[in-house]
Amino acid sequence: MISVVIPLYNKESSIKTTIDCVLKQTYKDFEIVVINDGSTDDSVNVVGNIKDPRIKIISKDNGGVSSARNRGVREANYEWIALLDGDDRWHPKHLELLNEGKKQFPDYSVFSTIYSNNEDLETNPEPVFEVVNDYFQMAIHKKILNSSTCLIRKDCFDNVGYFNERLRRGEDLEMWYRLAKKYPFVCSEATTVWYRLGAENRAMNKPSPYEASFASVINLKNADTEEELEYLKHQLKAKYKSILYNREWNNLMKCFKQHKLSFL
Repeated sequence: MISVVIPLYNKESSIKTTIDCVLKQTYKDFEIVVINDGSTDDSVNVVGNIKDPRIKIISKDNGGVSSARNRGVREANYEWIALLDGDDRWHPKHLELLNEGKKQFPDYSVFSTIYSNNEDLETNPEPVFEVVNDYFQMAIHKKILNSSTCLIRKDCFDNVGYFNERLRRGEDLEMWYRLAKKYPFVCSEATTVWYRLGAENRAMNKPSPYEASFASVINLKNADTEEELEYLKHQLKAKYKSILYNREWNNLMKCFKQHKLSFL
């Protein structure tokens, strides 16, 4: 069985449709753990009006999406965790495909499908999975995991740690990085997730201090392989580009002080 963990912060316009996409899944053996992260709008009431015994709402003080996901994982009753952001959408067969992946590769712990930035999901996605043995090499060219595409065995969080609650930007990438150092991923090319860039209250649309970014916790000396080192340099290069594009001069100085031009 699967625990679907949904962090919720001020998503009253999106959250009902998001939960509905879970309730419409062809795979039915799940619970939905909604973590209300101190919402100040009507989000909690919207969820409360959805009558399904599989939905559990837990409220906490605002601490950011990482703290909400961590609380959800800890409160989950089942062995497998499917993450879903409060404004994204799943294809009706999303959980069914991931469950098929588990059956095909019973000894693996991290599974994922593909996301799209528009709602043109596959009509009838096929459960074709393959093992990604070198996440770092492949992730330079494409995004393999997303915070709404993955299915993770719960004990993985005990082994590698939970989401870093200090991070507000790239906290998911930092988690995938730690997972990839310990576990091979099993992925499908099926597009089953609509990642809604234009949804309300997206963290990626808000400015954040450098200290709250993935780049701030990167240490090139921790790389165990050349592929991992190149991946970390790729992330630093991307951070520099983002800082320059957004003219975040204070963040630029902090990033340069820590890493200089180590991505070269």
